[in-house]
Amino acid sequence: MMGSIAFVIATTIYCLISFLFIACSGEQKSVECYKCNSLYDPACGDPFDNFTIGSINCSWKKTPDYLQGYQPSFCRKTIQTIQGKTSVIRGCGYVKNSYYDGRCVRRTGTHDVTVIYCTCSTSRCNGASGMVPFSSKYLFFAGVVGLYVIFSVV
Repeated sequence: MMGSIAFVIATTIYCLISFLFIACSGEQKSVECYKCNSLYDPACGDPFDNFTIGSINCSWKKTPDYLQGYQPSFCRKTIQTIQGKTSVIRGCGYVKNSYYDGRCVRRTGTHDVTVIYCTCSTSRCNGASGMVPFSSKYLFFAGVVGLYVIFSVV
Protein backbone atom coordinates (compact mmCIF):
# COMPACT_ATOMS: atom_id res chain seq x y z
CA MET A 1 0.00 0.00 0.00
CA MET A 2 2.79 2.41 0.96
CA GLY A 3 4.58 1.74 -2.33
CA SER A 4 1.54 2.72 -4.40
CA ILE A 5 1.09 5.96 -2.42
CA ALA A 6 4.73 6.85 -3.03
CA PHE A 7 4.20 6.09 -6.71
CA VAL A 8 1.15 8.38 -6.91
CA ILE A 9 2.98 11.21 -5.11
CA ALA A 10 6.08 10.83 -7.30
CA THR A 11 3.96 10.70 -10.46
CA THR A 12 1.99 13.78 -9.41
CA ILE A 13 5.18 15.74 -8.69
CA TYR A 14 6.67 14.63 -11.99
CA CYS A 15 3.53 15.68 -13.90
CA LEU A 16 3.58 19.11 -12.25
CA ILE A 17 7.25 19.60 -13.09
CA SER A 18 6.61 18.39 -16.66
CA PHE A 19 3.70 20.80 -17.04
CA LEU A 20 5.83 23.71 -15.81
CA PHE A 21 8.66 22.73 -18.15
CA ILE A 22 6.38 22.56 -21.17
CA ALA A 23 4.54 25.76 -20.24
CA CYS A 24 7.77 27.69 -19.73
CA SER A 25 9.74 26.34 -22.67
CA GLY A 26 6.98 26.14 -25.28
CA GLU A 27 7.70 26.95 -28.88
CA GLN A 28 10.12 29.80 -28.97
CA LYS A 29 9.21 32.81 -31.05
CA SER A 30 12.83 33.84 -31.09
CA VAL A 31 15.75 31.65 -31.98
CA GLU A 32 19.35 31.82 -30.79
CA CYS A 33 22.03 31.39 -33.46
CA TYR A 34 25.79 31.48 -33.70
CA LYS A 35 26.97 34.66 -35.43
CA CYS A 36 30.42 34.73 -36.97
CA ASN A 37 32.46 34.82 -40.18
CA SER A 38 35.46 32.54 -40.74
CA LEU A 39 37.25 35.30 -42.67
CA TYR A 40 37.60 37.17 -39.37
CA ASP A 41 37.60 34.23 -36.93
CA PRO A 42 38.90 30.83 -38.11
CA ALA A 43 36.96 29.11 -35.27
CA CYS A 44 33.79 29.88 -37.26
CA GLY A 45 34.81 27.54 -40.07
CA ASP A 46 34.38 23.78 -40.31
CA PRO A 47 35.03 22.06 -38.01
CA PHE A 48 33.21 24.60 -35.84
CA ASP A 49 34.61 25.57 -32.43
CA ASN A 50 31.60 26.66 -30.39
CA PHE A 51 33.71 27.16 -27.26
CA THR A 52 35.05 30.47 -28.55
CA ILE A 53 32.10 31.66 -30.65
CA GLY A 54 29.10 33.23 -28.97
CA SER A 55 25.48 32.97 -29.94
CA ILE A 56 22.95 35.78 -30.12
CA ASN A 57 19.21 35.95 -29.54
CA CYS A 58 18.06 36.86 -33.03
CA SER A 59 15.04 38.81 -31.77
CA TRP A 60 17.43 41.33 -30.17
CA LYS A 61 19.14 41.99 -33.49
CA LYS A 62 18.14 45.11 -35.41
CA THR A 63 16.28 44.16 -38.57
CA PRO A 64 17.95 45.60 -41.69
CA ASP A 65 15.96 48.29 -43.49
CA TYR A 66 15.45 46.11 -46.57
CA LEU A 67 13.85 43.37 -44.41
CA GLN A 68 11.35 45.52 -42.49
CA GLY A 69 8.26 43.48 -41.65
CA TYR A 70 10.24 40.26 -41.22
CA GLN A 71 11.43 38.83 -37.92
CA PRO A 72 14.42 36.48 -37.64
CA SER A 73 12.96 33.00 -37.23
CA PHE A 74 15.72 30.54 -38.10
CA CYS A 75 19.48 30.06 -38.18
CA ARG A 76 21.59 30.09 -41.30
CA LYS A 77 24.99 28.76 -42.23
CA THR A 78 26.46 29.91 -45.53
CA ILE A 79 29.55 28.33 -47.07
CA GLN A 80 30.82 30.42 -49.94
CA THR A 81 33.75 29.81 -52.24
CA ILE A 82 34.87 32.76 -54.32
CA GLN A 83 37.82 32.25 -56.64
CA GLY A 84 39.02 29.28 -54.60
CA LYS A 85 38.77 30.96 -51.17
CA THR A 86 36.15 29.40 -48.87
CA SER A 87 34.50 31.13 -45.93
CA VAL A 88 31.74 30.13 -43.51
CA ILE A 89 29.20 32.68 -42.28
CA ARG A 90 26.76 31.83 -39.48
CA GLY A 91 23.87 34.01 -38.38
CA CYS A 92 20.13 34.65 -38.20
CA GLY A 93 17.74 34.22 -41.11
CA TYR A 94 14.69 36.33 -41.91
CA VAL A 95 12.80 35.05 -44.97
CA LYS A 96 11.97 31.41 -44.32
CA ASN A 97 11.21 28.67 -46.82
CA SER A 98 10.00 25.65 -44.83
CA TYR A 99 10.96 23.29 -47.67
CA TYR A 100 14.63 23.99 -46.99
CA ASP A 101 14.46 23.76 -43.17
CA GLY A 102 17.24 21.46 -42.00
CA ARG A 103 18.67 21.22 -45.50
CA CYS A 104 21.49 22.69 -47.49
CA VAL A 105 21.08 24.09 -51.00
CA ARG A 106 23.99 24.57 -53.39
CA ARG A 107 24.00 27.51 -55.79
CA THR A 108 26.65 28.12 -58.42
CA GLY A 109 27.17 31.63 -59.71
CA THR A 110 29.33 33.13 -62.38
CA HIS A 111 33.08 33.63 -62.30
CA ASP A 112 34.07 30.83 -59.91
CA VAL A 113 31.46 31.51 -57.19
CA THR A 114 29.74 28.68 -55.28
CA VAL A 115 27.45 29.19 -52.29
CA ILE A 116 25.85 26.58 -50.04
CA TYR A 117 22.95 27.84 -47.90
CA CYS A 118 21.92 25.77 -44.89
CA THR A 119 18.94 26.61 -42.67
CA CYS A 120 17.53 25.16 -39.45
CA SER A 121 14.92 26.19 -36.90
CA THR A 122 16.25 25.24 -33.47
CA SER A 123 18.49 27.36 -31.28
CA ARG A 124 22.22 27.17 -32.04
CA CYS A 125 21.61 24.58 -34.77
CA ASN A 126 23.88 26.45 -37.19
CA GLY A 127 26.90 25.15 -35.31
CA ALA A 128 26.53 21.67 -36.76
CA SER A 129 28.53 20.56 -39.76
CA GLY A 130 25.65 18.51 -41.17
CA MET A 131 22.99 21.00 -40.03
CA VAL A 132 20.64 18.32 -38.72
CA PRO A 133 18.18 20.06 -36.41
CA PHE A 134 17.87 18.65 -32.89
CA SER A 135 15.39 19.67 -30.27
CA SER A 136 15.62 19.49 -26.49
CA LYS A 137 12.13 18.01 -26.66
CA TYR A 138 13.72 14.71 -27.71
CA LEU A 139 15.71 14.75 -24.48
CA PHE A 140 12.56 15.56 -22.55
CA PHE A 141 10.73 12.65 -24.19
CA ALA A 142 13.62 10.32 -23.33
CA GLY A 143 13.39 11.51 -19.72
CA VAL A 144 9.66 10.77 -19.61
CA VAL A 145 10.22 7.26 -20.93
CA GLY A 146 13.08 6.72 -18.48
CA LEU A 147 11.01 7.82 -15.50
CA TYR A 148 8.12 5.65 -16.63
CA VAL A 149 10.41 2.63 -16.73
CA ILE A 150 11.86 3.45 -13.31
CA PHE A 151 8.48 4.00 -11.65
CA SER A 152 6.82 1.01 -13.29
CA VAL A 153 9.36 -1.22 -11.53
CA VAL A 154 8.53 0.27 -8.08
